[in-house]
Amino acid sequence: MSQKDKETFKEYAQRWRELAAQITPPLEEKEMTKIFLKTLSSFYYERMVASAPSDFTEMVNMGMRLEEGVREGHLSKDESSSKRYGAFKKKDGEAHAVQSHVKPRRPSVKRKPAPQSSASATTSISTATSPTAAGLPASWQHQ
Repeated sequence: MSQKDKETFKEYAQRWRELAAQITPPLEEKEMTKIFLKTLSSFYYERMVASAPSDFTEMVNMGMRLEEGVREGHLSKDESSSKRYGAFKKKDGEAHAVQSHVKPRRPSVKRKPAPQSSASATTSISTATSPTAAGLPASWQHQ
């Protein structure tokens, strides 16, 4: 059983549910949604399989939203069924690297306050060129 060309998703779901209701013993809700999902075209299946709800009504609502997305031009049923979401089309022989956008944390460095004396001008000059003043960890300093 599959959705007919001019049949809306809701109409197909109602027709399928009526047929499923004739099965004895009755199907459990979760099993019914699993079987229904397998009858869907690749357009619906690919978009629903990862988040397939266990409630049949919720699944019908999801299908109706997808259908609405097609009507409004946000989605296309003509797209290739092997579309990769969020990725660019891969050319033959081309490889893509994955990079992390998380900046590594710099270790915190506790600095000693400069003494308040006439030598403070000399101290601040020498610490400005030290590894600690340059933002490098204290463990990198020459000892």
